[in-house]
Amino acid sequence: MRRIWEGLVAFEHRGTGTAHEREAAAWLRAFLEAEGYTVRLQRFRAPASWGPEVLAISLALGLGSLLGWAPLAALGFYGFWAYFSGWPRPW
Repeated sequence: MRRIWEGLVAFEHRGTGTAHEREAAAWLRAFLEAEGYTVRLQRFRAPASWGPEVLAISLALGLGSLLGWAPLAALGFYGFWAYFSGWPRPW
């Protein structure tokens, strides 16, 4: 388990749906197969990395609500809805 942990933390940030995440998954698969395990892939859809985008839409929603700026709050609400529903986002 420690070797897996050390191998995965050697990769830089692995945001969801990024090339770095795919590289880490490929490394993990190769490691497990080399140890004699059978690996089965389960494909699923996931939104792209959430870091800065979710922080920005959270700030828009929070400030818009707190300060009573309906357009800013609406932008934050749309951002969450679009992000987690897979809808297109203009930014």
